[in-house]
Order: sequence, then C-alpha cells, then structure tokens
Amino acid sequence: MARKKTPEPLSGLSRRETEIMEILFALGEATVSGVTEKMPADLSPNGVRTMLTILEGKGRVTRRKEGREYFYKPATDPAVAGQSALQQVLRVFFDGSLKQALQARFTGSGAAPDAAEIAELEAVIREAKRQAKGGEKP
Repeated sequence: MARKKTPEPLSGLSRRETEIMEILFALGEATVSGVTEKMPADLSPNGVRTMLTILEGKGRVTRRKEGREYFYKPATDPAVAGQSALQQVLRVFFDGSLKQALQARFTGSGAAPDAAEIAELEAVIREAKRQAKGGEKP
C-alpha cells in the first residue's frame, strides 16, 4: 500500500495561507485572534478563521479546543518545515548548491558573519565530515 506523501509545509499555498502558516510557525500555537493580531494586512477574524479551516482541510494545521477557543498549530514540525523551505530555496535560487548559497550570504549586502558565527559553521562542517567518514548521515 502506497504511503500518503506529506505536503511540503509552504508549497502550493496562497499568499494569505503562507502568511498564516508563518505566524503559526513563529508562535507555535495560536487562536484566531492571536493570528489576526499578527497579520501584516487587514484580515478580519472571520477571514482568518476561514483560512485556518481551509489549512486544516489541507492537512497543514491541526486544532484543539480549550474552553470556547480553538488553538491552531502547524501540522509539521518547524525544523522539518525549515529544512523543506531551505531545500526549495537552494533548488530555485542556487541550482541546488549550498556552496553558492553560502557565497551569496557572505558576499551579499547583508551583515558579514562575525567570528562566532564562522566558528559555529566550521564546527558544523567538521561534524559533517566526521559523520561522512563514519558513514553516518549528518
């Protein structure tokens, strides 16, 4: 029996749906009023409720009831969503190359990495090398 594929966290969503998902990832869990407060553009609580119902139907959010309120949260773990989003950015903007993405980050107009960030990246690379030698997945 084929296993149902979990949708990528933000792929195939409208702009409003993506905004709501980003808010939920940032907050972890929120009510309709909590999401409405954080929306960058005007969207009524009824509009937010409708969008959350649509996202629930798409399997993107789950909800639980506490008293009279529903609390919504992403159906996907934020770390998994972040990895998925990073893979999409690498594919779309950097031809799948992590090296090109890092070069863009370090040579772009953004703030240059400080010594602590560089040291942390070096430690990540050392660990990836160690795991690659041992046949482990990083």
